[in-house]
Amino acid sequence: MTAALDFLRTDIEAAERAVRLADQRAANTGRALRASWKSKGPMIMGAAGAALLLRQVLRARRKVPRDRVRGQGLGGWLRSYGPYVSALGPQAITAISALVAAMVAKNAKKALASAAHVDLDRFVGSWFEIARLPHGTDAQCVSDARATYARTEDGLRLLSLCRRENGSTKRSTGRAKLTDDATQARFKISYSHSALDVIPFVWSDYTIIDVADDYSTAMVGAADRKHLWLLSRQPSIGDSVRQDFLNKARAQGFDTSALVLTRHSAASTQS
Repeated sequence: MTAALDFLRTDIEAAERAVRLADQRAANTGRALRASWKSKGPMIMGAAGAALLLRQVLRARRKVPRDRVRGQGLGGWLRSYGPYVSALGPQAITAISALVAAMVAKNAKKALASAAHVDLDRFVGSWFEIARLPHGTDAQCVSDARATYARTEDGLRLLSLCRRENGSTKRSTGRAKLTDDATQARFKISYSHSALDVIPFVWSDYTIIDVADDYSTAMVGAADRKHLWLLSRQPSIGDSVRQDFLNKARAQGFDTSALVLTRHSAASTQS
């Protein structure tokens, strides 16, 4: 009887662990979806508004014969195209409003304070991720997240590694261009091929918000408050250091309740 009860208790505990793991996965997925919408929502709004406006313009254009405005000067153009402009109708106003809202949402960023000065020669090297705000493909990472920085001619090169749930390693390489020579704490970062550098939206703002005097810990984030990483040279930090991190992040407007703490395996800490 005792053996049967022990076996049943083991099954119940295993089921409880499975439920907790499923709940955690669902929560991570929900946070990733919300972060994805916050990131892509303005772009979707802008594309929808532009498509609607173009549709209205094309419909209205067909109502104005081109022969009516040839050789009539500006006055004739205005008289002929007055109905054309009004034919755009209320849908055009809606489309323009969507475009404006998208632009405002995309560019409305509160100033993000940076470290007073960063010695990049001391900052480079390997860092353990202590915590992060989940965003995009970061949701795939379940443990052993690390970041390694190296100097380049115009900034930094960033190699990010983490462990997926299936045990495989996720790897990404970014290029960070220095945008503030005074502090050396602000960059624009891209994970795209260099051939796409001329496209503005492949670059994201990137700021070293804080770094310890001995360069043992650092906090990195973005002005949109969607990205935040707490970094350390060691795989773990003390409670007081973590609380100091959280206080500074909250003071900068980050939602610290959404932070995900990073687990590090013994194999990761020894590599």
